[in-house]
Amino acid sequence: MSLERHPHFESNKTREKGAEFNIAKEVKENLKKLEQKENNPSEHSIESATETIRETIEAEARPAEQLRQKERPAEEASDHHSINAHAKLKIEAYRKLLTDVQAKLSPRDQRFSNFVHKPFVESVSEIASKTIARPVGIAWGSIITFLGVVISLFYAYRYGIPFNYLLFVLLFMAGYLTATILELAFKLLARYKS
Repeated sequence: MSLERHPHFESNKTREKGAEFNIAKEVKENLKKLEQKENNPSEHSIESATETIRETIEAEARPAEQLRQKERPAEEASDHHSINAHAKLKIEAYRKLLTDVQAKLSPRDQRFSNFVHKPFVESVSEIASKTIARPVGIAWGSIITFLGVVISLFYAYRYGIPFNYLLFVLLFMAGYLTATILELAFKLLARYKS
C-alpha cells in the first residue's frame, strides 16, 4: 500500500482544495448576511429614526454664539467674585500678621506702629512712594551732590572760602529734579513713538 492511499495521510493538494472550499463557503455566507441586512425592514426603521432625531436636534439647537454670550456674564461674575474673595483673604492675612507683630513690640513701638499703619497714613505713604521717591531721581541726585560737594570742598580748601552746608541740599534737589524731568520726558517720547 502506498502512502498516498493510506487513510491517515492527506496530500498537500487535498488540504489546499479543502481550505479554498472553506474560504469560498464563508464568503458566500457573509454575502447572504449582508443582503439580508439590506432587505431587513427593521434596519430601515432605525435609519429613519436616527434621521428624524438629527432633524429635531438641528431644529432645537441654538447657535453657539448665543450660548457663549450667556456664559460670559456668568464667567465674569465668578472671576469678579474670586478676585474679591482673594483680596479679602489678603487683607485678613495682612491684619493678622500686623497684630501678631505688634503684640511682640514694646508699648511705645506699638503706638508708633498703630499710627503708621492707619489706612490714611498708609495710603499717603503708598502714593508718595510711587510718585516722590523716584529711584532714578534719587540716584542722580546723589551722584550730582557727591560731585558738587567734592568740587566745592576743593575750591573752599584751595582759596580759603567757607563751605556752605546748604549747598548739599540744593545740589541734591537740583540733581533729583533734573533726573526726574528727564525720565518723564523719555517715557513720554517712548509712548509717542509707539
